Amino acid sequence: MAKTLTEIEKEIKALEIEKQKVLKESRKDIIKELRKTITQYEITTDELFKTEEKSKPKYANPDFPEQTWTGKGRQPEWVKGFLALHDSLDKALVK
Repeated sequence: MAKTLTEIEKEIKALEIEKQKVLKESRKDIIKELRKTITQYEITTDELFKTEEKSKPKYANPDFPEQTWTGKGRQPEWVKGFLALHDSLDKALVK
């Protein structure tokens, strides 16, 4: 026999209650492990909750200033071309 919508909703509610109990019980163990790891590695709250700041551009293409690069990660094509013509990126530094 097929279940009614009311029966299914009751089962869902019961499962949600069971889920919350399991989460609450496992939470204590997880917090204990996290505290142990944080202490072991001497992690500070600043390190733990540090938000990644977007890097500011360090270089700009002198011919097309809207083309910028932070100096981190893969070099854009304009940087490769610039370096093929110049010894360094000094002339492309953002001021």
